[in-house]
Amino acid sequence: MNRNKIKINDIKSAINKIEESLSHKKFYEFDDIEKYGILFLLQIIGEAARYLTEDFKENNKQIPWKEIIGFRNFVVHQYMDVKWEVIEKILYSDLPELETKIEKIKL
Repeated sequence: MNRNKIKINDIKSAINKIEESLSHKKFYEFDDIEKYGILFLLQIIGEAARYLTEDFKENNKQIPWKEIIGFRNFVVHQYMDVKWEVIEKILYSDLPELETKIEKIKL
């Protein structure tokens, strides 16, 4: 299996785990441990995106790779500045859109 396929599968897996968590209760109902678990899964998405080849990212410009990776860097290096309202927006607005775009990628 090539690197891009592995990393896209990592992204899909992280999205699925987030969706599974959100199917049980709303994000605002999560305790801190659950919130940080979701944050870690978002970090995995960004980390996987970092390791996609440049050609792959160039051929799939419909996905905001730079922003995804930038968010990962922010979470890793400035984790104390994370605003849960922003995470909630990502979960309910950006993540479903990302999932739709990821599912359309032909590997």
